[in-house]
Amino acid sequence: MKGIAMDFPKGINPEQLLMLFSMIQNDDGTVDTETVKKFYEAVAPKYRPMVKQIPELIGIIAGDLGLVSEALVDSVLEISNGDSMTAARTKLLKQRSKLRFEAYTSYVDAGFAPDMALSIMLADIANAKTARSNAFASMPKPPVKMPTRRAA
Repeated sequence: MKGIAMDFPKGINPEQLLMLFSMIQNDDGTVDTETVKKFYEAVAPKYRPMVKQIPELIGIIAGDLGLVSEALVDSVLEISNGDSMTAARTKLLKQRSKLRFEAYTSYVDAGFAPDMALSIMLADIANAKTARSNAFASMPKPPVKMPTRRAA
C-alpha cells in the first residue's frame, strides 16, 4: 500500500483490505448493505473470541469513542447553527408564539383579566412540561449490562 505508513499485524494484508473496501462500496460512495451483511455473517463467528477481549481494551475503546463523540457533537452543533436550521427554529418559535398569544387572547376574551389570563396560560405551559416529563420518567428503562472483568 503505497503512501500509507502503517504497521499491520501479521497476517493482515493492506491490499486485501482495500480490495474488501472496494467490494462493499458503491460507485456513489455509499455502502452495499447486503454485501456487508453477508461478509459479517461469514466472518463474525471466527472472531467472536476476540470480542471477549474487549474489556481489556476498554481504555483504548473509550478514547476512540470520545473522539467519535466529539466529532458527532461538533457536527450536530454545526448543523444546528446553520442558516437552514436557524430559519426553521425561528419559524417554529414564531408559530409557538402565535399559538400562545391566541391562548392568551382567548382567556381575555372569555372574561379573564389580562394578568389572570397570563397566569393561567403560564400554568398551562408548566403543566404540559410536567406531564411530558412524567410520561418520559414512567417509561421502562432498558436494562444496562456492564462488562465485567475476568479474573486474571
